[in-house]
Amino acid sequence: MTTKNPRINVVLEQPIYNAVRKLSKKYKISMSMVIRDIVKEEIENFEDSFLGAIASNREKTLKSDQLITHKEFWEKLL
Repeated sequence: MTTKNPRINVVLEQPIYNAVRKLSKKYKISMSMVIRDIVKEEIENFEDSFLGAIASNREKTLKSDQLITHKEFWEKLL
């Protein structure tokens, strides 16, 4: 079976391999798909953390006269 998606080879320690195998059987998907889903979730967590840090830094420099309410935002948007 050929695919257009790039591939990565990963070497796992035996306990991790066994856990992936168990998840594969539990969810009735391939081990490759288990790893893919775990990687996707971790990338989302990384992005959330990164964007959270940016938001936190912005909050520190935000002046109270720059704030608008939720209602005001939607009124201006619409």
